[in-house]
Amino acid sequence: MTIKHIVLDLGGVLIELEWRQNIAALFGEQFSLAQAQHCWSNSSLVQAHETGSLDLDQFVSAWCEQLQLDSHEAAKAAFLSLLGMLKPHTESMLAAVGERFDLSMLSNISHAHIQHLDERVDLKRQFSRRFLSCDLGKMKPVADVYQLVVSELQSDAAEIAFFDDARINVDAAIASGWQAWRVESPQEIMKIIATQEIFR
Repeated sequence: MTIKHIVLDLGGVLIELEWRQNIAALFGEQFSLAQAQHCWSNSSLVQAHETGSLDLDQFVSAWCEQLQLDSHEAAKAAFLSLLGMLKPHTESMLAAVGERFDLSMLSNISHAHIQHLDERVDLKRQFSRRFLSCDLGKMKPVADVYQLVVSELQSDAAEIAFFDDARINVDAAIASGWQAWRVESPQEIMKIIATQEIFR
């Protein structure tokens, strides 16, 4: 079965993740990069914020209290700065791929982050649909997320190709019947599409 829909993750795939510059303000001086990323991915506060249960101020207040951080404003600024600019070749990749396939976005992201990103980067026009955890009320890798996307796209699961930088999300997509690859750049996406028979 050939691919009709391409679904792309955002942070780490199309957008730079600015962890190193923001660790001290978000986690404190004692955290390493690996510790910060582990803390972030396992935080119930992050999950609540990225599924729309906590707004930005509620999240920052609870986060600072939990990690005993002194400056709420510094933490808020660092949080918003976690999403950087477009990775190189993102726009040309989206233009080329969008000519052949229906493009959708699937991202674990908060309302605050997507609003902040939309103010700096125009990524709306390239995608027919944006599936965001803050709107869905649930996050990858929950199986319901992938099933919802299939339903919304009115497609067979095997006709969907998914690209994400997190192995757990890629494995969940494959378990849901999608074709999926772990990537960290637009160039990797283009190479896979150019070389895999399923895209022809």
